[in-house]
Amino acid sequence: MPRPTSTDAPLSDLEPEESPDLAPRDRRRWNPSIVLLCLATAAATAAVVAFAMYHPVPPSLAVAAEPKEAALVAEDMTDARTVELKVEVGEESSLTSPVNGTITRTSCSPGATLTSATTSFTVDSDPLINLHTGTPLWRSLKFGDRGEDVMALQHEFARLGYAVTETARFDWQTWIAWDTIVESLGGDTTYGELDLTHIVWLPTAQVTASACPLRLGQKASSGGALVSLPSTLLSASVKTMPSDLLPGTRTLTVNDIGIAISEDGSVTAESLGTLAETDAYRNHAKDAENTPLEGTLTLAEPLTAYPVPPAAVAMTGDTSGCVASMDGDALPVTVVSSKLGRSYITFADAPTVDAVQARAPKDLSCW
Repeated sequence: MPRPTSTDAPLSDLEPEESPDLAPRDRRRWNPSIVLLCLATAAATAAVVAFAMYHPVPPSLAVAAEPKEAALVAEDMTDARTVELKVEVGEESSLTSPVNGTITRTSCSPGATLTSATTSFTVDSDPLINLHTGTPLWRSLKFGDRGEDVMALQHEFARLGYAVTETARFDWQTWIAWDTIVESLGGDTTYGELDLTHIVWLPTAQVTASACPLRLGQKASSGGALVSLPSTLLSASVKTMPSDLLPGTRTLTVNDIGIAISEDGSVTAESLGTLAETDAYRNHAKDAENTPLEGTLTLAEPLTAYPVPPAAVAMTGDTSGCVASMDGDALPVTVVSSKLGRSYITFADAPTVDAVQARAPKDLSCW
């Protein structure tokens, strides 16, 4: 039997030829760098998820527990409101000369203020004394004269700081006050007398000149105009009263001066003169269109109120309700105002407790 040649070798004895496209499975390997990167990424993802699911709240941002009680701390409320006034004025008027003569000195000018117990004119050699009295002076006075004009004169002297008693009788004290004023301004008096020809009567303690008809060297005539005055203030009232005012008597303040008003916001007749003397009114009178007259309304007697959380009040009406003491007793109150997240309440009588429950119980009965 012939021996097989190499070309005739059996298939089982031949080594298979390797294909470049088919690598054996046991030859695949992981790169160590890639493995570490994957592990780091997984760890970071887990940390982000854990932080998103839970992160601690800083103590400064933590929600405080709701308080159980609200301390009653009294506050005085004046309920101050800025309001605009409307006024009614009369016709223009003037100050008149008490004598005939030549103007030898004058300090009058438009817009100038003439004040009681001062002088603005000298006629011939005699200074004319500006003097305000509530009742116009209509006669010369001497010791022993009595009347309303004397009482008004004494009232003005007392207002000016002189030691005068209001007796309605022209006495020595009254004359001393007159003599002191005149001599301080360069004039002379007759003992025991007040000479009306030395006086320029002022309707208020201060007036503002709108014009000065007579100039230096011109002739003054008795009863003739020395100074033109702005229109007289006839009435004044609050233009629009606020609708949510706290109950109580009100006072009006203009330039830090108290002005009496009625319940409807009208300035009382007795206070019109006081209002007319304020700088605010004088500025308004000069330019009413561009200079509103404003004042401040306040309670004449401050109201004592207590700020509490709104939840502390169980409301039974628009402004009525009650709060609960820490022992659970119902205390009737009135809500007078609300601001800055607080309800301001008042009690019919001064409260006998120092605190109330911060949240009124749902079953709290106010009756």
